[in-house]
Amino acid sequence: MFRVGVVDTIDAFERLQHEWDALLDRSHSRVFFLRHHWNRAWWRRYAPANAKLHIVTCRDHEDRLVGVAPLYWRRRLVGGVVPVRELLFIGMGIDLKTSEFVDMFVDPAVEAPACQAIARHLATAESWDRVWMWQVPEESRTVDHLAGIFADELHVEACDRAPYIDTSEGWDAFKRTLGRSMRRNVEYYARRLQKSHVCELRRASTPEDVDAGVRALIDLHQTSWHARGEPGAFSTPSFDQFLIEVAHDSLHRGQLRLWTLLVDGRIEAALIGFLDAGVLHYFQKGFNPAFAPQDLGNVMLSLCVRDSCDDPDIHAFDFMGGGAPYKDYWARSARITKAVTIRRRTTFTALAGGIHSATERVREVLRQATPMTLRQARARYLRRRATRAARMSKALVIATLTNAPGLEALAAIVMT
Repeated sequence: MFRVGVVDTIDAFERLQHEWDALLDRSHSRVFFLRHHWNRAWWRRYAPANAKLHIVTCRDHEDRLVGVAPLYWRRRLVGGVVPVRELLFIGMGIDLKTSEFVDMFVDPAVEAPACQAIARHLATAESWDRVWMWQVPEESRTVDHLAGIFADELHVEACDRAPYIDTSEGWDAFKRTLGRSMRRNVEYYARRLQKSHVCELRRASTPEDVDAGVRALIDLHQTSWHARGEPGAFSTPSFDQFLIEVAHDSLHRGQLRLWTLLVDGRIEAALIGFLDAGVLHYFQKGFNPAFAPQDLGNVMLSLCVRDSCDDPDIHAFDFMGGGAPYKDYWARSARITKAVTIRRRTTFTALAGGIHSATERVREVLRQATPMTLRQARARYLRRRATRAARMSKALVIATLTNAPGLEALAAIVMT
């Protein structure tokens, strides 16, 4: 009834685009981070060394695509010595978190048999020791179908929590969900800023707007994080090019929300999100730390949430996961994501599991034995080192582009 295969080349992956997105639109798993263009851009930028595409596809008797497991294969050393062959979702497996709510996606008309066909294919494949599906929505329908095939080899645990705002009932209804002080401040800081400055909120609508807005967001984000002694997300190589690429793609598809806030004619804050199925995923923001006394970060967030409440295409403002405490001041509801792991009983997975458990126990003992002052000092040292490395990397790029003046800048930073 079904034909299951594996897409393992970039050309074959490219050719799937229209079928991929059409299936995603039919499925119950529709989310921006499963879009073909997002996964294609991520793979080009962040495919781990020696990794290979391993996208499992399921087709019906008419050769129509009815199921996709968007996976890739890699070999990883656990404890530096035990090689484990893993299958992971595209978008996962690197230090930088980029995606969430990812899953297998299938045609609802054949959901159970298509999922089971993919699961049986995985069960008979000899190329992996562990399947690691991270950030699967708690409400996923595919986990039960996997459990039916893998039984006690499958383990599920909570891994993240993503607060969100229901924007479908409007701004005034949203404010009533807030605590008393938050309800007062959500508009107070914006009014105070507008009394002393000329402010204008803009939303990107052209490719030129995207270029200017994303560049401003990157600079503002890095400036505000460096001011706190942190490296910032854009210290990760190629993250700026990745974001620019997907922002342009998303603008073309009507899935981009990129806001900039001009204060006295200059962009001083920016926020970017991606829209799919009525959910706006708040992805990144930046603001000028010189405006921290005016609470510019919250001002920008309140303006963007209000604009989302007024936008009929947006039904929810998703803060995404990560555990930042400020998100719970804004949102009263949250979605849970889970880690789904399938481990084969092999010598390698037994050794890897033992090493992982031993490592975690040692870390916990050391954490409890180390005085808080030393832990805080170490954290400050690591933040300074990461910031220094990010600044040196940026200066090296300048040195390459501007020759001698850039080398002088690099030398100045190194000597600081």
